[in-house]
Amino acid sequence: MTKGYYEVRKNEKLGHWLLTHIGMGWMTPMGKFKKRKEAILRARVFAGRRGKVVVA
Repeated sequence: MTKGYYEVRKNEKLGHWLLTHIGMGWMTPMGKFKKRKEAILRARVFAGRRGKVVVA
């Protein structure tokens, strides 16, 4: 299992919530969402039971 976490943050210019996977020196964009709740739900699904989700 790779070490890393999912980060959900707001892009003020676009008004979207961005979902990014961060781990081992890499940042991988996973998508952008209009609603915060939708972005957090998707991050939790990707992370699974033992994963970590950070809302910044």
